[in-house]
Amino acid sequence: MPSSFFIEKGLVRVYRNSNSGKEVTAFFMAENTFVTALDSFYQQKQTNYNFILLEDSIAYSISQSGLDEALKKSHALAIYIFHTMFELAKRLTEILANVKFQTAEERYKILLRDYPTIFQRVQLGYIASYLGITPETLSRMRAVK
Repeated sequence: MPSSFFIEKGLVRVYRNSNSGKEVTAFFMAENTFVTALDSFYQQKQTNYNFILLEDSIAYSISQSGLDEALKKSHALAIYIFHTMFELAKRLTEILANVKFQTAEERYKILLRDYPTIFQRVQLGYIASYLGITPETLSRMRAVK
């Protein structure tokens, strides 16, 4: 049954397999964020996305029915979830804009700006996949100072 997770500590890689079977990183979620497969959580269906913890983590899960019950009991929680969903939608919009309208080098610089410790926490192949480039291209970008 699909769940939503709050990441208190740690880092999650969200990915899916391409038609050719290659893993493609969609995004990373770090501390103090929620992660869920939006395409399955409320509809309670299977998702094409996979989630993997990349380091020791503390995460809490809640089912859709559990969240519905909690939201009925707490107006403050409902407001918090609304703002969280708004932030998630904003982030997904930014990711889409980055992929569509920016070069790989620009996406790389944004990643460094937004996640300065990402290279200490994530293997290069996953970062290259997220940026939509090869590991070799990523290595060349990193070599340019």
